[in-house]
Amino acid sequence: MKEETTFKELVNNNRPFNKKRTGIISQIIKPLFWFLIILIFFEQAFLLAFFLSGHIKTKQVGAINLVNYTAEMLEGYKAIGWLTEYWLEHYDEMELIYDKTRLSVQIDKIEKEFTEMGTFKSVTYENINRQDPEIQKLYAEVCYARLISEFDSLKYSFMPKYLFAFVIDPEEEKGTFLITGAYPDEKRVSDGGDIYELGYEIPYERGMYPQLDVLLHFDDADQEYGIGDLWKFEFKNGDGSVHMFGPVYSPQGEMVMIVGASYDWFDFVSSGVDMSFILLLASSVVLILILRHTGKLLRKNVVDPVSKEQTVLDNYSQDKDPEKAINGLAEVVSNNEIEALAVNFSSMITELDRYMDEIRHMTEEKERIAAELSMAEKIQAGMLPSDFPAFPDHDEFELYAIMDPAKETGGDFYDFFLIDDDHIALVIADVSGKGMPAALFMMNAMTLIRTRTKMNMGDPGQILADVNNLLCERNDQNMFVTVWMAVLDLKTGKGVAVNAGHEDPVIRRGDGAYEIVIYDHSMVMGALKDMEYPDHEFELNPGDTIYVYTDGVPEAINEAEEFYGTNRLKEKLNEFADLSMTDLLPAIRKDIEDFACGAEQFDDITMLGFKYFRYKD
Repeated sequence: MKEETTFKELVNNNRPFNKKRTGIISQIIKPLFWFLIILIFFEQAFLLAFFLSGHIKTKQVGAINLVNYTAEMLEGYKAIGWLTEYWLEHYDEMELIYDKTRLSVQIDKIEKEFTEMGTFKSVTYENINRQDPEIQKLYAEVCYARLISEFDSLKYSFMPKYLFAFVIDPEEEKGTFLITGAYPDEKRVSDGGDIYELGYEIPYERGMYPQLDVLLHFDDADQEYGIGDLWKFEFKNGDGSVHMFGPVYSPQGEMVMIVGASYDWFDFVSSGVDMSFILLLASSVVLILILRHTGKLLRKNVVDPVSKEQTVLDNYSQDKDPEKAINGLAEVVSNNEIEALAVNFSSMITELDRYMDEIRHMTEEKERIAAELSMAEKIQAGMLPSDFPAFPDHDEFELYAIMDPAKETGGDFYDFFLIDDDHIALVIADVSGKGMPAALFMMNAMTLIRTRTKMNMGDPGQILADVNNLLCERNDQNMFVTVWMAVLDLKTGKGVAVNAGHEDPVIRRGDGAYEIVIYDHSMVMGALKDMEYPDHEFELNPGDTIYVYTDGVPEAINEAEEFYGTNRLKEKLNEFADLSMTDLLPAIRKDIEDFACGAEQFDDITMLGFKYFRYKD
């Protein structure tokens, strides 16, 4: 068997390592000896200016990132607009909680009383606005306390002088503080300290902070400011601080507050100045030593660095420890191409390690999103009736339904419930789109239909008309839903149905064949307000069956891009006609799966079957 040639052996065979070569000292060092002496002085001056400028830029970017991160954190609260309004109007009535034990007690309390809350961030403006004043106050207090804790942590981590959120009233020429961060040893105004709290007001005049004027869209404040401009305006109001501001927007796109971070100008640059002088001193010593010991250090600066690089890279190929490798390469000091090669290797290792970290973080993020979507799928599935037989005390009919979303969460839904002991409501619907937006719209539509029906708000047509008007409100995403709904009298078999742009139902009379019942459709729901939804009367006799479905059934495709279609659906319904509803629907679903033959499912698949055995006594 032929032995494999390693990369190292291949390189050594083509370019022998021990080949005699002209020394670097003869090629470069002697001609540049006196030139380096002059270059030292220019290098040190440039290094000082460059490093200080880069340090200030880094600090500025860090401050901007802190402001942006804080603003994004606040924008994560869907009710941030409502919270801002409530805090400003009721801050003197609120309990400002800074104790974590007290906060834990209040969190437990609101989770018990505000059952539909979900998470604190997911509560919407409309949701909290419907709650009674006590729950609103408790929610505002808990959110404020949570954000105070977040601000404290951010301030401790990023170490600004001040970290705060406030609103500006240009007409009143004042600013009102909402949230502030404090170090563990700092006290707020209520405790005798100087850290402002909710409701504390300060005067504000146009021109005090140019960056803030830009956010407030003043006509003469449309320019951008760079590092050099920091010297011009950061001391304008005499506080000797660097200020960074960022807007916070509500889900409706309205700027509801401003986040600010302040740094002492001296602290902003002092660490850079110190580091510059340290680096200046260190590099000067190194260069002087190199010039004094050129001959003695030739081996150290040529042969030893190469050996060091080889050892470090060999070790890195075995242990994959980037910090160890970079620290090892940092020890290579030769002031020639060998050191540059070490720097390049360090950069390559840094980038490789960063890339691997990104992959790990991306994997963790995907796992987190998958877990959240899985939870959302369980929540959505929990909203659909899933206990079968659905009504064990009613043997006059059989009922079964399934919903298979195309993604983790879907927009289809079905529902069935007894309005009273003699009437049952059947609903199936399909929301435009897929994924989380469709799932949220679906849960809203399903809840409204069930609520309106349970409240005896009229016949199906009137119910859908009322729900349609409710869905049209604040429908900024222009989503809509198709709905088929029927109310059946179990004593007489007579029913009333309405079709809002949905698929036509399929009915089987007695032992006959399944046939699609076609009648006029009404407008889909959520598209236009004040639409009418005419009723369609029908009657079921003992032995009759109703089968309804969403468009994911006929529009299922296979690898040849052929549609499943209503003709095949009718054929399979008649083929499985003697099965119970509990077996019929899974049989149809299995046939769709066999037809698709591995092709991706692009739409939710939902079915509902109802068989009427006898008139209710």
